[in-house]
Amino acid sequence: MKNGLMVGCVLLVVMNVACKKKPDKPENSNTSVTLDDVKKEIGEAANKGAELLKQQRDKFAASMNDELGTLDRRIAELEKQANEASAELKDEWTAHVASLKSKRDDARKKLTELREKSPDAWEAMKD
Repeated sequence: MKNGLMVGCVLLVVMNVACKKKPDKPENSNTSVTLDDVKKEIGEAANKGAELLKQQRDKFAASMNDELGTLDRRIAELEKQANEASAELKDEWTAHVASLKSKRDDARKKLTELREKSPDAWEAMKD
């Protein structure tokens, strides 16, 4: 995926350099694109691509954090209902709540790992 991102960035840079409006100069003007110009454009495009991936990762992480908050509230409601349930249902509900807590904790751990990953790793994780 990193190679795909780099190829895309290179294509964007080349198209950007090739399609830029040329200043009004006489046709015999000798302006050309240098390798350094292309390298600079590629670097800028790669940085923008990495920033976009970081923004997507952060937006996803914030969304998942909200979902975990909702899950926490729902688990608290279920615990309350389990405590108010009859003795035979209480054990069953308590087991379900424990399972939900375990899954929530796993999701929270994955979210923490996601926040610590680089944007490139986030891109690979999405796939």
